Amino acid sequence: MRERALVWFLLLVLNSFAGANTAELKVVDDGTVIENVTVISAERSAPLAHAVVVVRDGRIAEVGTDLVAGAHAKQIDGRGGFLIPGLIDSHVHVGNMGPLDDDAIEKHPDLLAAYRAQLPRSYLAFGFTTLVDLDLREKTLDWFNATPVHPNLCHCGRGVHVVGGYGALQTPKDAA
Repeated sequence: MRERALVWFLLLVLNSFAGANTAELKVVDDGTVIENVTVISAERSAPLAHAVVVVRDGRIAEVGTDLVAGAHAKQIDGRGGFLIPGLIDSHVHVGNMGPLDDDAIEKHPDLLAAYRAQLPRSYLAFGFTTLVDLDLREKTLDWFNATPVHPNLCHCGRGVHVVGGYGALQTPKDAA
């Protein structure tokens, strides 16, 4: 806390000697302040380096280079990092358990629980904040949304299933 007060003092002193052409720093004393990050957004013609981003109530409230965290704001050092808009994966199958078949799930329910706990976090870790499931299986929405942290999951309901499976080139002989 003492170091922060010293930084404030130095900022005030330096700002007073900087002259009239220097922009005033705006103190942000609430929310989360991400400092010294590069912002990349379709709303900007170029990346904004050394930016400060203020988050309040889970939403970006302010972005600029003239903001500084106050004593009551939560600070995050974004040095070397980038902030981008959340990505959308518009073709997922969240209910598909990948390499876990029914036998493996029955024998090792702990693997299914671990998979379901990790999957939503993995999407978020790679920047995906919205998913669109094209073949939502029964109860998938329940377990997915029950995880503490997860992307938004939109869906199209159940997909159309073709005799012989996806990519079938010929109808199986036993299909009537």
